Amino acid sequence: MLSLLPLLLMTCLLQMSFPLHGLFVSVVLQFVTLLVSMVSLSFPSRLLIGMPSVILNGSLPWLRRSLRLSALALGILFLPLLVFVPSREHGRDYDETFAPVAHMTTVRTLLAVASVRRWSVSQLDVQNAFLNGELSEEVYMQPPPGYSVPDGMVCRLRRSLYGLKQAPRAWFERFASVVTAAGFSPSLHDPALFVHTSPRGRTLLLLYVDDMIITGDDPEYIAFVKARLRDQFLMTDLGPLRYFLGIEVSSTSDGFSISQEKYIQDLLARVDTSKTYLLSRTLLLLFCL
Repeated sequence: MLSLLPLLLMTCLLQMSFPLHGLFVSVVLQFVTLLVSMVSLSFPSRLLIGMPSVILNGSLPWLRRSLRLSALALGILFLPLLVFVPSREHGRDYDETFAPVAHMTTVRTLLAVASVRRWSVSQLDVQNAFLNGELSEEVYMQPPPGYSVPDGMVCRLRRSLYGLKQAPRAWFERFASVVTAAGFSPSLHDPALFVHTSPRGRTLLLLYVDDMIITGDDPEYIAFVKARLRDQFLMTDLGPLRYFLGIEVSSTSDGFSISQEKYIQDLLARVDTSKTYLLSRTLLLLFCL
Protein backbone atom coordinates (compact mmCIF):
# COMPACT_ATOMS: atom_id res chain seq x y z
CA MET A 1 0.00 0.00 0.00
CA LEU A 2 2.91 2.32 0.67
CA SER A 3 4.09 1.84 -2.90
CA LEU A 4 0.79 3.30 -4.16
CA LEU A 5 1.14 6.54 -2.22
CA PRO A 6 3.38 8.36 -4.76
CA LEU A 7 1.01 7.44 -7.59
CA LEU A 8 -2.06 8.55 -5.67
CA LEU A 9 -0.49 11.85 -4.68
CA MET A 10 0.64 12.50 -8.25
CA THR A 11 -2.89 11.79 -9.49
CA CYS A 12 -4.28 14.45 -7.16
CA LEU A 13 -1.68 16.97 -8.27
CA LEU A 14 -2.24 16.37 -11.97
CA GLN A 15 -5.88 17.36 -11.48
CA MET A 16 -4.84 20.74 -10.09
CA SER A 17 -4.69 23.85 -12.24
CA PHE A 18 -0.97 24.48 -11.92
CA PRO A 19 1.22 25.99 -14.64
CA LEU A 20 4.22 23.73 -13.97
CA HIS A 21 2.63 20.30 -13.73
CA GLY A 22 5.60 18.26 -14.88
CA LEU A 23 8.19 20.06 -12.80
CA PHE A 24 5.93 20.19 -9.77
CA VAL A 25 5.19 16.46 -9.87
CA SER A 26 8.87 15.56 -10.23
CA VAL A 27 9.67 17.50 -7.09
CA VAL A 28 6.73 15.92 -5.27
CA LEU A 29 8.30 12.51 -5.91
CA GLN A 30 11.28 13.63 -3.82
CA PHE A 31 8.92 14.88 -1.14
CA VAL A 32 6.93 11.66 -0.98
CA THR A 33 9.78 9.88 0.79
CA LEU A 34 9.42 12.40 3.62
CA LEU A 35 5.64 12.03 3.59
CA VAL A 36 5.80 8.26 3.95
CA SER A 37 8.18 8.50 6.92
CA MET A 38 5.76 10.85 8.70
CA VAL A 39 2.91 8.40 8.85
CA SER A 40 3.15 5.88 11.67
CA LEU A 41 2.00 2.47 11.27
CA SER A 42 1.19 0.06 14.02
CA PHE A 43 2.64 -2.62 11.74
CA PRO A 44 5.78 -2.06 9.63
CA SER A 45 3.99 -2.87 6.37
CA ARG A 46 0.71 -1.07 7.10
CA LEU A 47 -0.23 2.51 6.31
CA LEU A 48 -3.63 2.42 8.00
CA ILE A 49 -4.88 1.28 11.38
CA GLY A 50 -8.32 0.62 12.78
CA MET A 51 -10.18 3.67 14.05
CA PRO A 52 -9.69 3.97 17.85
CA SER A 53 -12.74 3.35 20.02
CA VAL A 54 -12.62 6.88 21.45
CA ILE A 55 -13.28 8.18 17.93
CA LEU A 56 -15.95 5.62 17.17
CA ASN A 57 -17.78 6.54 20.36
CA GLY A 58 -17.72 10.20 19.36
CA SER A 59 -16.58 11.34 22.81
CA LEU A 60 -14.12 13.85 21.32
CA PRO A 61 -14.48 15.81 18.06
CA TRP A 62 -12.24 15.81 15.04
CA LEU A 63 -10.24 18.98 14.51
CA ARG A 64 -10.21 20.43 11.01
CA ARG A 65 -6.73 21.54 10.01
CA SER A 66 -5.29 22.79 6.74
CA LEU A 67 -2.06 20.84 6.82
CA ARG A 68 0.76 22.18 4.71
CA LEU A 69 2.76 19.92 2.47
CA SER A 70 5.76 21.93 1.37
CA ALA A 71 6.97 20.84 -2.05
CA LEU A 72 10.53 22.07 -1.67
CA ALA A 73 11.08 25.40 -3.43
CA LEU A 74 8.26 25.25 -5.96
CA GLY A 75 5.31 26.07 -3.78
CA ILE A 76 3.06 25.03 -0.96
CA LEU A 77 0.10 22.69 -1.11
CA PHE A 78 -2.62 23.02 1.53
CA LEU A 79 -4.85 20.03 2.16
CA PRO A 80 -7.97 20.34 4.35
CA LEU A 81 -7.64 17.31 6.60
CA LEU A 82 -9.32 16.07 9.75
CA VAL A 83 -6.97 15.51 12.68
CA PHE A 84 -7.87 13.83 15.96
CA VAL A 85 -5.81 14.16 19.15
CA PRO A 86 -7.35 11.89 21.82
CA SER A 87 -4.74 12.77 24.47
CA ARG A 88 -5.54 16.50 24.45
CA GLU A 89 -7.22 17.48 27.69
CA HIS A 90 -7.99 21.03 28.69
CA GLY A 91 -5.93 22.04 31.72
CA ARG A 92 -3.43 19.20 31.30
CA ASP A 93 -1.81 19.08 27.88
CA TYR A 94 -4.03 21.34 25.77
CA ASP A 95 -1.43 24.14 25.80
CA GLU A 96 1.69 21.98 25.43
CA THR A 97 2.54 23.49 22.06
CA PHE A 98 5.15 26.09 23.04
CA ALA A 99 8.58 25.94 21.42
CA PRO A 100 11.42 28.28 22.45
CA VAL A 101 12.96 30.59 19.86
CA ALA A 102 16.07 32.70 20.24
CA HIS A 103 15.64 36.18 21.67
CA MET A 104 16.97 39.08 19.61
CA THR A 105 19.08 40.09 22.60
CA THR A 106 20.76 36.69 22.42
CA VAL A 107 21.43 37.13 18.70
CA ARG A 108 23.11 40.50 19.24
CA THR A 109 25.07 39.20 22.22
CA LEU A 110 26.32 36.22 20.24
CA LEU A 111 27.50 38.50 17.44
CA ALA A 112 29.21 40.76 19.98
CA VAL A 113 31.05 37.80 21.54
CA ALA A 114 32.09 36.49 18.12
CA SER A 115 33.29 39.97 17.16
CA VAL A 116 35.42 40.44 20.28
CA ARG A 117 36.94 36.97 20.01
CA ARG A 118 37.36 37.12 16.21
CA TRP A 119 35.23 34.04 15.61
CA SER A 120 33.72 33.27 12.22
CA VAL A 121 29.93 32.87 12.15
CA SER A 122 28.15 30.41 9.85
CA GLN A 123 24.46 30.07 9.03
CA LEU A 124 22.52 26.85 8.51
CA ASP A 125 18.97 26.25 7.30
CA VAL A 126 16.81 23.16 7.82
CA GLN A 127 14.34 22.36 5.04
CA ASN A 128 10.82 21.37 6.12
CA ALA A 129 11.91 21.54 9.75
CA PHE A 130 8.53 20.72 11.30
CA LEU A 131 8.36 17.43 9.40
CA ASN A 132 11.24 16.16 11.56
CA GLY A 133 9.35 16.40 14.83
CA GLU A 134 8.52 13.07 16.45
CA LEU A 135 5.11 12.89 18.10
CA SER A 136 4.95 11.38 21.57
CA GLU A 137 1.15 11.60 21.80
CA GLU A 138 -1.42 9.84 19.67
CA VAL A 139 -2.48 11.89 16.65
CA TYR A 140 -4.74 10.41 14.00
CA MET A 141 -5.54 11.77 10.56
CA GLN A 142 -8.19 10.94 8.03
CA PRO A 143 -6.60 9.88 4.73
CA PRO A 144 -6.01 12.78 2.29
CA PRO A 145 -8.54 13.52 -0.47
CA GLY A 146 -8.14 11.16 -3.41
CA TYR A 147 -6.86 8.30 -1.27
CA SER A 148 -9.54 5.62 -0.98
CA VAL A 149 -9.34 3.37 2.07
CA PRO A 150 -11.61 0.78 3.70
CA ASP A 151 -14.20 2.05 6.13
CA GLY A 152 -13.11 2.41 9.73
CA MET A 153 -9.42 2.97 8.91
CA VAL A 154 -7.37 6.07 9.77
CA CYS A 155 -3.72 7.16 9.66
CA ARG A 156 -1.67 7.51 12.81
CA LEU A 157 1.06 10.14 12.55
CA ARG A 158 4.53 9.24 13.72
CA ARG A 159 5.97 12.63 12.79
CA SER A 160 4.45 16.09 12.82
CA LEU A 161 2.96 17.99 9.90
CA TYR A 162 2.74 21.69 9.22
CA GLY A 163 -0.56 22.80 10.70
CA LEU A 164 -0.44 20.65 13.81
CA LYS A 165 -0.30 22.67 17.01
CA GLN A 166 2.27 20.22 18.36
CA ALA A 167 4.60 20.69 15.38
CA PRO A 168 6.82 23.53 16.74
CA ARG A 169 7.32 21.83 20.09
CA ALA A 170 7.99 18.42 18.50
CA TRP A 171 10.58 19.93 16.14
CA PHE A 172 12.42 21.76 18.91
CA GLU A 173 12.50 18.66 21.11
CA ARG A 174 13.91 16.59 18.23
CA PHE A 175 16.57 19.21 17.45
CA ALA A 176 17.50 19.58 21.12
CA SER A 177 17.91 15.83 21.49
CA VAL A 178 20.25 15.67 18.48
CA VAL A 179 22.54 18.52 19.57
CA THR A 180 22.50 17.37 23.20
CA ALA A 181 23.70 13.95 22.06
CA ALA A 182 26.52 15.76 20.22
CA GLY A 183 27.71 17.35 23.48
CA PHE A 184 25.79 20.64 23.65
CA SER A 185 23.95 21.96 26.68
CA PRO A 186 21.11 24.52 26.60
CA SER A 187 21.90 27.91 28.06
CA LEU A 188 20.21 28.85 31.32
CA HIS A 189 19.54 32.33 29.91
CA ASP A 190 18.05 31.26 26.57
CA PRO A 191 16.94 27.65 25.91
CA ALA A 192 17.39 28.17 22.15
CA LEU A 193 21.13 28.78 22.67
CA PHE A 194 23.24 25.64 22.96
CA VAL A 195 26.79 25.72 24.31
CA HIS A 196 29.61 23.20 24.03
CA THR A 197 32.80 23.60 26.04
CA SER A 198 35.91 21.45 25.77
CA PRO A 199 39.66 21.86 26.36
CA ARG A 200 39.98 22.79 22.68
CA GLY A 201 37.52 25.68 22.86
CA ARG A 202 33.88 26.71 22.98
CA THR A 203 31.11 26.44 20.39
CA LEU A 204 27.80 28.32 20.38
CA LEU A 205 24.75 27.17 18.40
CA LEU A 206 21.64 29.34 18.18
CA LEU A 207 18.29 28.14 16.80
CA TYR A 208 15.36 30.23 15.57
CA VAL A 209 12.69 27.85 14.23
CA ASP A 210 14.51 26.41 11.18
CA ASP A 211 17.39 28.91 10.98
CA MET A 212 20.54 28.55 13.04
CA ILE A 213 23.91 30.20 13.42
CA ILE A 214 27.02 28.53 14.77
CA THR A 215 30.29 30.06 15.94
CA GLY A 216 33.24 29.25 18.15
CA ASP A 217 36.99 28.72 18.29
CA ASP A 218 37.01 24.97 17.60
CA PRO A 219 36.78 24.53 13.80
CA GLU A 220 37.08 20.76 13.96
CA TYR A 221 34.15 20.43 16.31
CA ILE A 222 32.07 22.88 14.26
CA ALA A 223 32.69 20.73 11.17
CA PHE A 224 31.68 17.66 13.20
CA VAL A 225 28.44 19.33 14.32
CA LYS A 226 27.54 20.32 10.76
CA ALA A 227 28.11 16.76 9.58
CA ARG A 228 26.00 15.38 12.43
CA LEU A 229 23.14 17.75 11.61
CA ARG A 230 23.31 16.83 7.91
CA ASP A 231 23.00 13.17 8.87
CA GLN A 232 19.82 13.87 10.84
CA PHE A 233 18.10 16.58 8.80
CA LEU A 234 17.80 17.82 5.23
CA MET A 235 19.67 21.08 5.58
CA THR A 236 21.75 23.66 3.74
CA ASP A 237 25.00 25.27 4.83
CA LEU A 238 24.60 28.92 3.81
CA GLY A 239 28.20 29.81 4.61
CA PRO A 240 29.19 33.00 6.44
CA LEU A 241 26.31 34.83 8.11
CA ARG A 242 24.81 37.47 5.80
CA TYR A 243 21.13 37.86 6.66
CA PHE A 244 19.33 36.62 9.77
CA LEU A 245 15.84 37.50 11.04
CA GLY A 246 15.63 40.69 9.00
CA ILE A 247 19.12 41.82 10.02
CA GLU A 248 21.88 42.24 7.46
CA VAL A 249 25.27 41.21 8.79
CA SER A 250 28.54 42.17 7.12
CA SER A 251 32.01 41.32 8.32
CA THR A 252 34.47 44.18 8.84
CA SER A 253 38.04 44.45 10.04
CA ASP A 254 36.75 45.44 13.48
CA GLY A 255 34.07 42.75 13.76
CA PHE A 256 30.52 42.83 12.38
CA SER A 257 28.27 45.55 11.06
CA ILE A 258 24.50 45.02 11.35
CA SER A 259 21.71 46.96 9.69
CA GLN A 260 18.07 46.64 8.62
CA GLU A 261 18.26 48.53 5.34
CA LYS A 262 16.46 45.81 3.35
CA TYR A 263 13.72 45.55 5.98
CA ILE A 264 13.16 49.32 5.86
CA GLN A 265 13.08 49.32 2.06
CA ASP A 266 10.54 46.50 2.03
CA LEU A 267 8.47 48.37 4.61
CA LEU A 268 8.49 51.56 2.53
CA ALA A 269 7.56 49.60 -0.58
CA ARG A 270 4.34 48.47 1.10
CA VAL A 271 3.19 52.02 1.83
CA ASP A 272 2.61 55.05 -0.36
CA THR A 273 5.72 57.21 0.05
CA SER A 274 4.67 59.74 -2.63
CA LYS A 275 2.91 61.86 -0.01
CA THR A 276 5.76 61.83 2.47
CA TYR A 277 8.52 64.41 2.84
CA LEU A 278 11.80 64.76 4.68
CA LEU A 279 11.97 66.61 7.96
CA SER A 280 15.21 67.82 9.47
CA ARG A 281 15.10 67.77 13.23
CA THR A 282 17.76 67.55 15.90
CA LEU A 283 17.18 64.81 18.45
CA LEU A 284 18.43 64.92 21.99
CA LEU A 285 21.20 62.55 23.02
CA LEU A 286 19.85 59.14 24.11
CA PHE A 287 16.41 60.10 22.79
CA CYS A 288 14.19 57.02 22.46
CA LEU A 289 11.69 56.81 19.61
